[in-house]
Formats: sequence, structure tokens, C-alpha cells
Amino acid sequence: MSIDFTIGMAIFRNYDEAYFTIQCLRFYHAEAMERFEIVIVDNDPEGPDGKAIRSLIEGRCRRDVDRYIQFPEPKGSVPPRAHLFDVARGKFIVCIDSHVLFEPGSLDRLVKFFDDNPESDDFLQGPLLSNYGPHRIEGTHMSPRWRSQMFGTWAVDGRGRDPESEPFEIPQHGLGFFAARRESWLGFPPDLVGFSGGEGYIHEAYRQAGRRTLCLPGVRWYHKFSRVTPAHRPSVEDKIRNHVRGWRRLGVDLQTGSTEEPVESICAHFVGGAGTRDGKGVISFATFKSLCREAGHVYTGEDPNTRPDGIIIGPINYGSYRMRGRPLVDEFGFCEIDRRAEIEGDYDLAIVVKHPVSAKVRRKCERVIWCPLDMWFSNREESQLHPGQWIERKFKAGPFDDLIVETIALKKAAESVLPDSVRVHLVPHHADPRVLPDWYDPKGPIVYAGARHFVPEASKNVIREAAAKIKRSVKFDHNHHAWKALKGASLVLYPRLGIRTRMNLQCKPCVKVANAAQAGIPVLATDEPAIGDLYPDIRSGTPKEWGAVDRLAEMMISALADDPSIVRFPFDRWIVRMREIIG
Repeated sequence: MSIDFTIGMAIFRNYDEAYFTIQCLRFYHAEAMERFEIVIVDNDPEGPDGKAIRSLIEGRCRRDVDRYIQFPEPKGSVPPRAHLFDVARGKFIVCIDSHVLFEPGSLDRLVKFFDDNPESDDFLQGPLLSNYGPHRIEGTHMSPRWRSQMFGTWAVDGRGRDPESEPFEIPQHGLGFFAARRESWLGFPPDLVGFSGGEGYIHEAYRQAGRRTLCLPGVRWYHKFSRVTPAHRPSVEDKIRNHVRGWRRLGVDLQTGSTEEPVESICAHFVGGAGTRDGKGVISFATFKSLCREAGHVYTGEDPNTRPDGIIIGPINYGSYRMRGRPLVDEFGFCEIDRRAEIEGDYDLAIVVKHPVSAKVRRKCERVIWCPLDMWFSNREESQLHPGQWIERKFKAGPFDDLIVETIALKKAAESVLPDSVRVHLVPHHADPRVLPDWYDPKGPIVYAGARHFVPEASKNVIREAAAKIKRSVKFDHNHHAWKALKGASLVLYPRLGIRTRMNLQCKPCVKVANAAQAGIPVLATDEPAIGDLYPDIRSGTPKEWGAVDRLAEMMISALADDPSIVRFPFDRWIVRMREIIG
């Protein structure tokens, strides 16, 4: 029997979980397991489960192949995983939690990858499947962001939905399952003890070494998250020390990318409450600095609780506000105030979204950042103005210190009329994070998802006839959740035919285009500066062309053959940009 692979588990008082994981490997992956040894690294061998686990491995499994390793100290999630690579006999190591189950066929695909790439230096993982539906993917990777004292939020890349898809690079992932060639293993820092610290660290270490962290779409796994009786209770102090040790060693803050202060986002999360539901930290700034010193790092950043005391003001029930205002509340812990509510007290900072800056806001707030979005949209007189006239009018009514604009035309106009003291920031509208990157279906319908004002009934009839001419169905969705209509679409239409006013053509945010790009769907638009300046690769036509059935059908055929739009403005990039502006 040739042992080419080791599959190992680091356990701590969880015999029941380990038992079923081992039996599932034996029964559902029997052919692949002929090339594997099973290694159990017990982090609590003298505990209540130690004897039973040892008996399972040494007495009831493959006694000549599988092994039980006692590893009583140091305790934690990282040290026993690291020890697995020291004791494994296989050339390739697969590390899993004791409560992880593989979908049938997954180990066969992993074995094939290593057989085809015997000298691979890659760090390998695969899609995490949901416990609430067959074949539903919970995450192909994690986005590098803090949430609930954990670094990393689940995210799905559409390329991971097809198990036959090619491997693709990911930023990071949970460590319930990973695999690597033993001789190429880069290892964890030896001082990561207690719970957490490995996620994100190991991925960045591989990248800094010029290697890849890959998702193998066909290697799919389930993870049991809930436990009736937790085996251990991770401490906040361990979490902070471990992340500080790892990020200090890497020399970079894995959320912000900063190399000047590599643990700033750790402080912002645990002390300032950034990324938490209630916007509150769990330890004091003094305690954080003390923990940093224990981890060998002298923290040079500011106390996040001394940063600007801010408010977000806007029409809190509007969808566009929820996309641009609510995330800032979650990210910075600012207070949210409806546009009609009274402002109590004074503030260092106000961010006003989709609402004019009032004289009261100006008086009560030292710094005002204005993000108008498309306030002029429903005001016919204002939408006819030159962009510079509109900005000048609003500034006189309610002065602001910073202006956030979504189009190049509005930025140029603002800079031409505003005082030099006003900072103008071009921040194009980001895609809705709820739109997933695998929604494109080349055989699906052609979709318009947006306001009915831009597609009069006569224009809809032309669009229907053109779609029928090329044997395609067409779908119009005008409700507030129209972004959902993109799922399964083959082409997204973005015409502005009904209200072709100056402000709308030059300055209206292109959120629908950003959403289509995020979903990986081609776009056909009308030719106008607001779209073309930001998305020069998008196919477009004049209103006259959109009014001719034959010509529109030709444009649809060409657009359907285009590559999906490039994702230029994802949500995460917008958050980073806003963090830079707010300071």
C-alpha cells in the first residue's frame, strides 16, 4: 500500500465529530483513501475524549496505516495543525477539522490535481457547502474584512459553482480544509497559540513567497459550525495577540493593505468597533497597546475612539441611501439620522447622502462631506441645468468641505465652480454586494432592471420586437429590488430614452452597469458621457438606433457576443476609498 497522502485532524475533546468524519472518509471515499494515511493530532490527550479517540485509531481502524499523535501543548487551533506537517508521512498533506465532511468525488479530484501537479507549491482549498441545501455554496473564499471578532467574511466567486471549472486564485478562506505539498509548506508562526490567527496569514505568506492560494471548485466540503457544548472558549486576548504576531511578521495590514501600521484594522475592530453590528469595541485602547507589546509590536496608530464623532444623514428608507449610507454606519460606527429628524448636539463630521446640506447641519458639524447621488433626477428644472450651475446652486444653499461625485463630468464641473478649499472626490457608484458573480446565463433573457422613466412604453415595444427578431425573451423590472432580475440574464439593457436631460446624461450614477459587471453580464447602453467615460468598453448606440427594430436587433447580437463587463467598482474598493476620504 503506497501512502502518498496524509489526511490529518487537529482535535480537542471532540470524539463524536472525529468518529463520523473518519467513517465518512472510509465509506464514501474508499478508493481515494487507499493512498491516504489518517493522522489524529490530539491537543488534549488526557481529556475525557482522549482514550476513546486513541482506541478508535489504534484498535479499530487500519492499525498499520493510521496514527494517533499526542500533542498536549501548546493549546490552540494553529499549533496542532502545524505539528501535523512535522509527523505526516505523505508527500501531500490534507488538513481538515474533525467536523468536516467531503462531498463524494472531492478527494478523487484533489488526488488528481496533485497527480497532475506533483511539484505544486500552491496552497489549495475548495468551496464550503451550505448546511441548508444540497450543493448550495456558502463560500468559495473569504473577503479580507473583520466581522464579529473573526477576520474574513464568506464570499462566493461564480467560478466555484461548477465542480469542473478550473482552479482560480482567492484572497483567503477558512481553514476547515486546506492542502499543500509537504516539502513546500511555509508553516505558521510558532507563537500563534490559542484560537485563531491562521486565516489570512498563511494565504498572504504564500503570496509574498510568489506562490498561489487556489480554490479547486471540485473539492467541496461541509463544516459543522454549531456545538451544544463548546470544547474551548477562545479569548479576545488570544485572538488579538495572534493576529498582531502574524501581521507584524508579514509587515502588512491584511484588511487595509497598509505597511506603515500593519495592525491598524485590528485596533479599529476590537477597540473602535468597526465592522461590528453595534459599532462598539470590546477592549480599551490601553489594553490593545499592552497586548501588542506582549506580541512583540509597538502600536503607533491612533485610538479609533478619538477619531471624528460622526453622523450619516439621508433618506434612510431609500434603496440608494442604503447602498451608500448604511454601509458607512456599519464600517465607522457613526450615528444614522433621517433627513427629517432633528440633530441633537454638535459633531466633528457629517456625511450627507442623497439630500441637500442644510444650514443647521453646517452649523452643527465641523466638517461636512456631501454625496448627492442623483438628487436632481425627479426635479425636471434642476435636471436641465448645466452640472456646474447645479453644484454652485447647492453649495450656496448649504456649503460643504468635501464633495463625492460619481461621474467624470460632474467632477470637472464641480472643480470649475467650487472654491479651492473644497475637496472633490471621484468615487463611482459601487456594485450592490448582493449581486453575485455567477448570474450570467448565455441562454437567459435580455433584462432591463431600473426606473420606468427611462424606457417609455413605445421604447419597450421596440425592444420587445428587436428581442423577438433574434429569438430572445425580454424582461422589464421596475421595482426597488430590480437588481434580483439580473440573475440568469444574458444581456443587461441600460438605455436612457425617456428623460434625456443634461444632468441625467452626464452625471447620473451608473449603479446598474456596476451591478451587471459584478454579475458578469454584457451590457448594451445608450451613448452618453455618464456611462462611456467610466465604462469605455461597453457597447452603446444612439437613441435613433435604439428606436429602429432592425438596428437594435443587430446591436443586441453584437452585445450578446461581447465578453462580460469588467468589474471596475466593487463594494470593497468603495469602502477603502471612503476610508481614505474620511481619514
